[in-house]
Amino acid sequence: MRALLIFFCILPCKNSLAIDSEKHALSLENMVVTESIDNTDLFMDRPYSGNIFVLQEIEEHGIESVQEVTREIPNFNFFDAGRRSLYSILTVRGLTNTAIFSEPSVVFYIDDVPYGSTSSYSNRLSAVESIEVYRGSHGHLFGKNSYAGLFNVHSEKPENKINTHLSASYARFNSWATEGHVDGALIKDKLFFSLGGAYAHSDGYMYNSFLNNTPDEENHISGHGSLSWQPSVNWNIKLMVNGDDFKDANPHYSALSSDDPLEIQSDENGKLEQHSNMQALRINYQHDSLEFLSVTTRRDWQLDPFFIDFDFNPTPFLTSQLTQRQTQWTQEFRLSSKETDINWSIGAFFSTEDNEFSRDSRIYGSTVGSQTSMLEVYNYALFSNLTFNIS
Repeated sequence: MRALLIFFCILPCKNSLAIDSEKHALSLENMVVTESIDNTDLFMDRPYSGNIFVLQEIEEHGIESVQEVTREIPNFNFFDAGRRSLYSILTVRGLTNTAIFSEPSVVFYIDDVPYGSTSSYSNRLSAVESIEVYRGSHGHLFGKNSYAGLFNVHSEKPENKINTHLSASYARFNSWATEGHVDGALIKDKLFFSLGGAYAHSDGYMYNSFLNNTPDEENHISGHGSLSWQPSVNWNIKLMVNGDDFKDANPHYSALSSDDPLEIQSDENGKLEQHSNMQALRINYQHDSLEFLSVTTRRDWQLDPFFIDFDFNPTPFLTSQLTQRQTQWTQEFRLSSKETDINWSIGAFFSTEDNEFSRDSRIYGSTVGSQTSMLEVYNYALFSNLTFNIS
């Protein structure tokens, strides 16, 4: 009887719901859903292996430095030595570099400006429009050759209207960062500008129980600017400058014998300071059938100083301090055809690089070892490429 009672109570409700839904039925027009990300993959129709990231993807993945790009690439490993990009090792498909004085396994181009050794890849990325990641050697397309891979980064192009961007973040260990960017036109359709800067600070997460402080405090300030002059439809002349200043304390090292890997007992605080600046002149000419590009660059990177207490205990036993400076000049020319069934390109590249290195080791305050070295590197390249689309 109870089951029959429930059945007859539910039956009218179901009928009333069905009648009510028929009264309020709606007829929707046909809808087309399209992809919102403009991701024209150049690797789809060219004989290259790689990936491309556009503006929306870069923002969603939180890519703010060249190191963070590697997280999104398959078969790509980035070994972080805990000293920003200093002595880092990048590996693609088993091809890698060594930590000191090695040719980079992966080369970075930012707005057609090549960067030096892996140690100086600590620059922050700002206002990036797209990132192209090439796997393997591409010395036939770019002047600075790499045997494992290449990153080609493009910044956003200023428009006639003024665009501004400002962001800030805060996290544990009193870690906070702020970034700002503004670009626009000084003379409509002729002269454009771009300015930006960033600052970041963190108290660090290690603890020095002897000095009762956090020894791994980090500070970073950076700035960049550019002027782009377009005298005619075909010509574009762009002057670019940027600078980075890293003032960090002790790198993230601790003794293997320590019970807590985040605790040290050093009698001296370490230092890890890096400074870099870059100036570049980019001249681009585009015709209906061909394109010409010239890029002249000067880049200076300094490690001064890098000081560490290697015994990690209150006894002033073993300390080491080193400095390093890298000055690089590059000149690259490219002449290429526009998109057709037959694509060709030719180019020339020259670079000179001076490396100065010094290191002092002390035991109980007395110098026991001193090393000074100078390394000069010259690169010359002629490169060409011909691609024919059969179908």
